[in-house]
Amino acid sequence: SSTLVKVAGLIFEQFGTEGLSFFNDSIEGIIHVFWINGSTYQEAIGLVTSQPSGNDLALEECLTIVVAKRLQAYVFAFNGRFSEIGIPTLPR
Repeated sequence: SSTLVKVAGLIFEQFGTEGLSFFNDSIEGIIHVFWINGSTYQEAIGLVTSQPSGNDLALEECLTIVVAKRLQAYVFAFNGRFSEIGIPTLPR
C-alpha cells in the first residue's frame, strides 16, 4: 500500500536509516512487504498509460493493483476505485 511507502519515507526523513531499520523490524510478520522489481514497475506504467482520459489512478495506485493481483491479496485502502475494478479491499 502506498500508505506504507509514505510512512517509511517520513520515518527515514526524521530518523534516518536506523529509524527505518527499526520500523522495518517492528512490522516483520505483521505486514507483508513486496519489493517492486522492473517488471512490476513496467506493468504499472502500462496501466497508467492505457487509462482512458479522466481516469484518476496514479502510478502508486497502479503499482498497488499490479502487486495485489500477483499476490491475490486484499488492499488496505479507502479508495473506492480499487473495488470498482475488482481488487478486494479492507475495510470492505
